[in-house]
Parts: sequence; structure tokens; C-alpha cells
Amino acid sequence: MPSVQTDRARQLRRSMTEAERRLWRRLRARGMGSVKFRRQHPVGPYIVDFCCAERMVVVEIELRVLRFWNNEVMGNIEGVLQRIAEAVGGGPPHPHPLPQRGRG
Repeated sequence: MPSVQTDRARQLRRSMTEAERRLWRRLRARGMGSVKFRRQHPVGPYIVDFCCAERMVVVEIELRVLRFWNNEVMGNIEGVLQRIAEAVGGGPPHPHPLPQRGRG
């Protein structure tokens, strides 16, 4: 029996945006060489626009995704926060943010 997530992925495949359809025409049938892409594919709790599982690559068209490696967060947290602030349209992060509730 298909899961709710599988049903939702099927629904999204039937109602792709024009941008998604255009990109899918180029990615499908190994259009990028030897790699296989899937469209509207469940990945964990999410359904991503396109996924190349063998290369661990996800392509999202609708949303802007910020991706940080663990070593970036551990070694340059200020730089990571700066990039997040720029993406959300705010200024630089506050130099002395308030502690989170229960952690101060």
C-alpha cells in the first residue's frame, strides 16, 4: 500500500511547474551522461524536485537552499551566520545575540 508521502510525490509529478518540466526534459533518460535523476522523489521526510541518489545530489527549483558542510559550521560559524543573514535579507547577525531560552 503506497504511503501518504508516495501519493504526494505522484501528485507533484502530475502538477510540475513549467520550470520543473523544462529541466526534467533535459535530465530524464540519463540526459546528463551516465547519471540517473528521479523527479519529485521522497528523501527522508521531504519530497525533492530532482534527485540523483547515486551521486547524492538534490536539485530544488522552487526554494533557495543554503547548504553548509559540518566543518564550515564548526570552523567558521560567523561566516555561516553572515551567509544566512544575507539570504534572508537582513543585515549582519547581531554580535551578541540573546541566549536561547533554557540555555542562558
